[in-house]
Amino acid sequence: MAEKGREKGEKSRPVVVDEDLIVELNFVPQWARKPPEEIQYDVRRSRDRPARSRDLDRRGQRRGRRPDRPAPGPKRRERRPPPRDSAPGDRRGERRREHVEIPPVRVSFLPNQKRLAAVIQRIRSENRAFPLAAMASLFLASPDYCSVKIESDKAGKLALFRCKRCRMPALTRDLAGAHVLNEHLEDYFEKEETVSDPPSGEFVCVAKCGLSGALLGPPNHHSYEQKVREMHQSRFADMPLADYQARIHTIHDADLVEKWKEESRRKVVYRKKKRKKGDDGDVEELTWSEAVEYMEKEIVPAAVEETHRVVVGADVGRRIEDQGLMAAVRSAWRRENKNPFSLILALRGAFKHMGLHVFRAGKGPGFVASTRPRAIDPEHAVDNIREVLVHLQKCPGCTRDELVAALRPDAAKDSEEVAELLSPVGWLVNRGHIIEFFNGTLSVPVSGK
Repeated sequence: MAEKGREKGEKSRPVVVDEDLIVELNFVPQWARKPPEEIQYDVRRSRDRPARSRDLDRRGQRRGRRPDRPAPGPKRRERRPPPRDSAPGDRRGERRREHVEIPPVRVSFLPNQKRLAAVIQRIRSENRAFPLAAMASLFLASPDYCSVKIESDKAGKLALFRCKRCRMPALTRDLAGAHVLNEHLEDYFEKEETVSDPPSGEFVCVAKCGLSGALLGPPNHHSYEQKVREMHQSRFADMPLADYQARIHTIHDADLVEKWKEESRRKVVYRKKKRKKGDDGDVEELTWSEAVEYMEKEIVPAAVEETHRVVVGADVGRRIEDQGLMAAVRSAWRRENKNPFSLILALRGAFKHMGLHVFRAGKGPGFVASTRPRAIDPEHAVDNIREVLVHLQKCPGCTRDELVAALRPDAAKDSEEVAELLSPVGWLVNRGHIIEFFNGTLSVPVSGK
C-alpha cells in the first residue's frame, strides 16, 4: 500500500524545492565537515599531555620552583565595583538568576516542511537507507529546521493565549495583549516624527532609566508619567511596574537636562492606518498613550485568542516573551538533544505519509528508505545474483569494493568480470532485495522482518 501511495504521489505535481534548502545527508560532526586547514585544535585541552610546555625544561623534565621564590599564596577574589549607573540596592543580577517555574505544558518539535521536503527529495534520489536518529539530529543541528509545538492540558486546567498575527504564545491574556501592543502597534498606526519647541521652565534634575539609559524627563514635568509608562510597556513589560520604577535614577546634571530638552523637541505622533479598501484613514494625530488606549479597546480583544495548542516557527520560538513558556521550551530542547524522541516520531509519520518506508535493521535503530525491503531466497535466483546474496548473508555490511575483493580477488576493477558481478546489485537495491545504507554498506533483508 505504501508503494502504491508513493507511485501515486510521484504522478502528482512535483514538489519544487529551492536549492538552498537541499540538505547534505552527511552524518558526521559539524567540525569534521570543514576542510583540514580550517579545523583548529586546542592543544591546551589535550588530556594526553603530562605537563604544559612552559613547565618543562630543555630535558623534558618538569621544572622545579626556584628556592629563592616564595610559594604563591591563596588568590583573593577581587570585588568588582557596581555599575556606574546602578542605584543602591539594584538587584538586576539577582533577578536574572531567579528560578522560573516551568508550567505543565507539553513541548515537542516538528520538522520544518520546506526542509523536510528537501530531505525527502534527497532520500528518493539517492535510494539509500538513512538512520532516523541521525536524521533527527540533523534537524536539531539547526533550529531553523524545526518548529515548536506547545500543548496545554485539554481538561481546561490551563489554557494558552496567542497573538493571531504572529502566533506568539503566552500563559495569560494580559501578557499576550501586551505583546500585541508592543510588537504590532505600527501594524495599525502610521508613525510620524515631528519637531517642536523645547520644553519651557526651570528643571534642576532629570530621571534616567537604570536599565536602558534613556532619559525619562524631570519628575515634575507633565510628560514624565506617560514616558515611564511607555518605556515600561514597550521594553520591560515582563517586570512589575513597581520594580521598574525602583530602577529609575534622578540625576542632578545640567548637561543631561539640556540633552533631555533637545530630545523632547522630537515628538512622535500616530495616525490610524486604513482598515479596509476605500477607507481614507484618519488624519487625527494621537499620542502614544492615546494610540495604546485605542488598541486596548478596539484591537487587542480580537487579536488575542485562547487555545490549547500552538505551533510556531523557530524565529518565534527563540523569542518567546513568556518566561515560563521559554523555560519549558529550553528544557525540552535540552532533553530532545539527548534523545530526539518527539522529532523521531514526527519524522516517522511524515516519511510514511510521503510514501517512504521506515524499518529496523534487526534489533538496531530505525532507518528510512524510498524502497521497501523485500527478502528473496537465493536458491531461486540466477547464478550471479545468488552469489551476491549468499555472500551478503554471510558478510553483511560490506561495500561494493569489499564484495569485489571477496568474490573476484584477482580481477581488475575495470574488468568485464567485475562489471558482470556488480551489474545486478543496482537492480537488487531498487527492488529492495538489497539494502544500501547511507555510508555505502550493503545488507540483505531478513525474511519475515
